[in-house]
Amino acid sequence: MEKHTQELITGKKYFPSVNSLFKTYKDYYAQNYFENELQNTNIKLKDFILKQKVKMPDNTDLYWLEFFKGDASGENIIQKIFSRGCENVNSGIDKGSPQDANQLENLWISSAFGSLKRKVNDENDFDSSRLCFFRDFHRFLEDKYYYRSPDWKEIRNWVFEHVKPWYSRLLSDSRFPVNDVTLFDQVYMTASMFKAVLASLYIDNSNYQNFIKNPQLIKWSVLGIQYDKLALAEKGLKVASIKWYRETVNKVDNQLKKLIEIEYPLGNEVYRDETGIYFVVGENIKGDKDSEFYKLNNALSVIKTKIQDIFTSNFEGEIYPAILLTEPSRGLMNLGHLVEKAKENFLKAEYPSDFKTKLKHDSNPNGICQICNMRLAHKGNKNNLICDTCQERLKGRVSNWINNLDKETIWIDEIQDKNGRVALVTLKFELEKWLNGDMVNSLIIQNIDFPIENNCKNTNSLLLNIADGIKQNKKLNNTCLKNYHTNIPNLGLKDIVKKWFLERSIGSRWEEFIKNNLSDKTAIDFKNRKIDWRKLNNQDIEFLAYLILQFILRKNPSPARLRRIWETTNEFLNNLESKIIELAEIKEERCKRLYWENISIDDGEYEDGNLLFWAENSAVYLISSIEKIEKEEFKLRKCGEKNSRIVITLKREQAKKESYKPYFTILSPTPVSWQFIIPAENIPAVIKNIQKEYYKNFRWVYGKLPLHIGVIIQNYKKPLYIGIKALRKIRRDNVKWEDLKVELNWKELKARQKTAFRYQEKPEITSQCEDFYSIYEKTSGTGKYEFYLYPEKNKIKIWIDTTQNSSDTDKFKIYPNTFDFEFLDSNTRRNDIFYKSGKRFLEFKSNRPYDLYHWDYFFNFREFFFSDEKSSSKLQKLVSLIYSKLEDWKKEEESIKAFMLSAFVNILELRDEKSKNEFARLLGFTKFEDLQNLKENEFRKKLYLILDLFDFWHTSLKY
Repeated sequence: MEKHTQELITGKKYFPSVNSLFKTYKDYYAQNYFENELQNTNIKLKDFILKQKVKMPDNTDLYWLEFFKGDASGENIIQKIFSRGCENVNSGIDKGSPQDANQLENLWISSAFGSLKRKVNDENDFDSSRLCFFRDFHRFLEDKYYYRSPDWKEIRNWVFEHVKPWYSRLLSDSRFPVNDVTLFDQVYMTASMFKAVLASLYIDNSNYQNFIKNPQLIKWSVLGIQYDKLALAEKGLKVASIKWYRETVNKVDNQLKKLIEIEYPLGNEVYRDETGIYFVVGENIKGDKDSEFYKLNNALSVIKTKIQDIFTSNFEGEIYPAILLTEPSRGLMNLGHLVEKAKENFLKAEYPSDFKTKLKHDSNPNGICQICNMRLAHKGNKNNLICDTCQERLKGRVSNWINNLDKETIWIDEIQDKNGRVALVTLKFELEKWLNGDMVNSLIIQNIDFPIENNCKNTNSLLLNIADGIKQNKKLNNTCLKNYHTNIPNLGLKDIVKKWFLERSIGSRWEEFIKNNLSDKTAIDFKNRKIDWRKLNNQDIEFLAYLILQFILRKNPSPARLRRIWETTNEFLNNLESKIIELAEIKEERCKRLYWENISIDDGEYEDGNLLFWAENSAVYLISSIEKIEKEEFKLRKCGEKNSRIVITLKREQAKKESYKPYFTILSPTPVSWQFIIPAENIPAVIKNIQKEYYKNFRWVYGKLPLHIGVIIQNYKKPLYIGIKALRKIRRDNVKWEDLKVELNWKELKARQKTAFRYQEKPEITSQCEDFYSIYEKTSGTGKYEFYLYPEKNKIKIWIDTTQNSSDTDKFKIYPNTFDFEFLDSNTRRNDIFYKSGKRFLEFKSNRPYDLYHWDYFFNFREFFFSDEKSSSKLQKLVSLIYSKLEDWKKEEESIKAFMLSAFVNILELRDEKSKNEFARLLGFTKFEDLQNLKENEFRKKLYLILDLFDFWHTSLKY
């Protein structure tokens, strides 16, 4: 990692006031600056680092110092395997070929999607931070006595803890638009890939010399330990039991991380979400083929047993994971496919032979436990049929709550709104096409300004030039690409195809895509990196020319960039959680809890009518919403005991107040989603403010990174697992990417972009982020580039461009943010949540989910109808009429339209053009005349819209 640091700390390049004595990291080692800095820190630190030796896979010893040097080292394994085999794949693919002219005048780090993350303007992050790191490292080793007896696990943890925040503030490249990957992203993935290779060679060193001679032969797999975390959340009978599963899932993932990274160091974690946890490992970790994936190598059965032991010790036999590996490749793009198939893979979970003995059943059972649904339970004096194991878990959550009273609540009664309703919310990114690299194809690293020269005036002429260059094996500098290959050697185009282009395709979906679209599938031997040019016809050459141009211009889905993508979405959701009270606009007084101290009362739950209390350690806490209080004194009885005596009377005036957060996280934020519970009445504020936060973070990729908001509203007394099962359905996991698309003309898309772009920062404007990130698929008209965005079986090129270069006839395809909701007035209502072609299957709800850009429809509808009682009464009358006519006149579309247009005017008393037009604007029209001219089938959809708006505000939120 030190090597990468020096690329950024050559002070004079970035900060002229910094008097750096060396120019490059190679000078740093060759001229002994590294050793001098260690000695100046402490001679012990210098001796410790310089004298350490590492036993290599070929049984030779190598000084630890050589790993620090990177390709400044003269050692073969560092030069060949680390630098050429790992770093070149990660760094070379990541940077692609940006123009040197695109050096940032003022350094800034962007998110993976182009938005300003932070400015790089602190000189202390460079030379002084390095020296400070050495001093802190010395003190750590000294204080822990690790100079004498080093604990490498603890040393590793310390280095990670201190390097990550430092390196995350630094860039790995100072050129735009590759300023999206930090130094930590870069070095973490390079080190992870090198670690995986070393681990595989320690297991079997037969490939050691092959990798030294041919580093391009190195491939990696992704190890996925997959289990259904959402299903565990669905077991929640109460908030406290959900919290136990949530915390245990995090605990299990961290134990798996420790197992694979430290105890049996096969590789490093590269991803985790609600489907499991994933690691990059060497290709020989895989064993037998299991459908599309591989099982763990039989020689590593001890690791499989250890994984199962982790699940046994935490879940006590309730759940076990599927342990699968991807097809080996020269990158991590296969990660997306493994995640995509998680639901199918859950069925391949590997159970230990004695797992049934791990389930501890209650004696004298009365049935199956209502929480775990696995163990036999004895009810005894419990309110619900809960086994002793689950009951003990609940006790632990209450104790944890007592120690964190100012945090999120574990009591659903505290979350209910004034109407006794709660909202279960899922926020879900449609991340699949980003994780598999497809949507990365819509981001470019170079913006070509045509004409390049006289014979290259547009994309088509440039492609002909490249195709001709392939046929004649011209060098890059003799083609129109001469100014667009900064990091690509000036080789003949046939060598470029073989040594550079194929390198990025091996083992991924691109390999299959290329094979399937050649006239002769045997023309390219990917395994041995050979091409039989005699088998390629003109059409094949043209196909390769398209791909070469695309691979040069696009941002590449390198391991570091894929990591940056999911870390960006994960950070976004974590940030939302950290300020959810603010986003939900929950008033300060609503976040107060009453409590009484020094009360002589037994621990446990008490009630006074609909108010609940909890007693613990001589303190009594109100665990119902403060808004539900309608009296000044409370007569507490034991909860759940009929006709029980009053235990104590508490007066409100004697109570104290403390702050807490009236929300609860069901599933902790992952890169894909976050699930939580809030008071139902705060849902409108949540939707409005999350939309703003999205624009602030993802403005440049609006319409390409869809965020779906699903809301389930129910009475707080209804079992939570019913709402959580409905929440799983409203995530719309079964909807295909293609079904999310919406076609817009360029003016409509431009108007939406204007809303998002208002949050842009000055460095983004200077760098012209729109040209590089806001590139969309076109459905009519040509564009600046024609790319294969989706490497599916049939080759389909898609024109892509920004809206800046468009005309009135151009149309674009976007994937908008969406919003869906359901009010569970009965347990079976969740069956209404079923999607077909991206929309609800039930006819009356077929408008759902709604494009979040049209949230104004919902807001304006509330203002129009619920500002006074008279308007609300008119609306209820109108809604009853709509339901009856849609039911009675099912096939009489023309009659329904004529009748309802008249009903709008008469029931709502739309006496003049102004009032008619105001009503029409609620439905997305400028004038009432536009509503009158609507086709019958489209008019019916507007009736459904009115029903949905009424259902949301009145039925669900009780306006």
